[in-house]
Amino acid sequence: MATPTPDKARLKRSYERTLGHSRFWAGVGTVLLAALLLFIANTLWEIGTDPKVRTPLALNVFAIGILILVEAITLSFLMALRFRNLYRMDDAALAQIEHNHQEAAQ
Repeated sequence: MATPTPDKARLKRSYERTLGHSRFWAGVGTVLLAALLLFIANTLWEIGTDPKVRTPLALNVFAIGILILVEAITLSFLMALRFRNLYRMDDAALAQIEHNHQEAAQ
């Protein structure tokens, strides 16, 4: 087996790193989505058990909390998508290098 060229080694490291980053941000987004659903369920449960909890301040806090969580979820999934695109670009470059090596070997 031939030793990898510096460019191929760099691409391989970038490939593995961006895949890890993509998985990390997708996990963060999933956890935040679960937190959003639990936040909504908890608030609706409290309002259902005690209608006095439904005050303008509680509604404002609820709306702000939902807005912050939705923005965080969106940002997390956008980061995961960005790293996934970088991963695919590195994958295509590695495939091209392998293809060139196979053609040169023939």
